[in-house]
Amino acid sequence: MTRQNFNLPNFLTGLRVLAAPLVALMLLEGHDAAALLLFAAAGLSDAADGWLAKQFGWTTPLGRLLDPAADKLLMLFAFGTLAVVGAVPLWLAAVVIGRDGLLILGFGLAWTLGRPFAIEPSAIGKASTVLQVVFVAVTLAALSLGLNWPFGRTALMAGVAALTVGSGCLYAVRGLQALACWARAT
Repeated sequence: MTRQNFNLPNFLTGLRVLAAPLVALMLLEGHDAAALLLFAAAGLSDAADGWLAKQFGWTTPLGRLLDPAADKLLMLFAFGTLAVVGAVPLWLAAVVIGRDGLLILGFGLAWTLGRPFAIEPSAIGKASTVLQVVFVAVTLAALSLGLNWPFGRTALMAGVAALTVGSGCLYAVRGLQALACWARAT
């Protein structure tokens, strides 16, 4: 790790990594409003670190790795804990967490084979992430306010599931194509 990796955007990203288990802990202890506020602060820090990195040229190799990892970690803790407390169906948490687990497995396999590859984020992947964040935020707000929102909740869950599965399939195809290229080259 080099000195250039220690900058404000990476510090903010590091705080987001720390926020993930704290959001989970707050949910488990029934502090829904506090979890919502911390989740919102983490979202704002994500926007801020990205803007700072681009605006001032503070992008770093660590930041390119840590930023998406922090986002995934926040979603993992949020969906997992919301499922544990019964605010999100287990199947939806399994879809979100399962897709990211398969992506990590695929990258790990490619790395182990000595053929790491980069898959650029797709429009459907970005849309999936945005909808997941919106779903978690709305779910946390509903918990905080004691609201029941069955119709909108069902529609939002369907959207999250469809985009998550769709983006997972797209990334799987891209990963298999990269491995096929590598196999043909050897």
